[in-house]
Amino acid sequence: MSLRIGQDIYAALTADALPGGAEARVFPVLAPAGALALPFLTYQCKALAGSYTKDGDVMDRGTVTVSCVAKTYGEAVELAVAVRGRLTGCPGAGIEAQLSGSSEGYALDADAYTVDLDFSVASEPD
Repeated sequence: MSLRIGQDIYAALTADALPGGAEARVFPVLAPAGALALPFLTYQCKALAGSYTKDGDVMDRGTVTVSCVAKTYGEAVELAVAVRGRLTGCPGAGIEAQLSGSSEGYALDADAYTVDLDFSVASEPD
């Protein structure tokens, strides 16, 4: 996967309005400590690996997890639906994303509901 996939994910998530204005609160890896307005998103790129043939790089593949955090369960689900639509809509040239799993939870420290989305992604190599 392109090592710039995190930048591409950020650009896709902040390009247009998301429920609750979450496009203004998108953070790589971890949300900052302290008072943070809800809703917000975090994302993390994992398991990046290249695929190769005798002709060189073909596609890089990996996993991206996006966490949707909101005050109510319904808001977290609506945010997750919007994120899925945004990322599976092929936000950039040469990027493909498919939802591979999801989970729900409650973040006690933020007093908020969470929906975590796992995407299998592929992109052209750098």
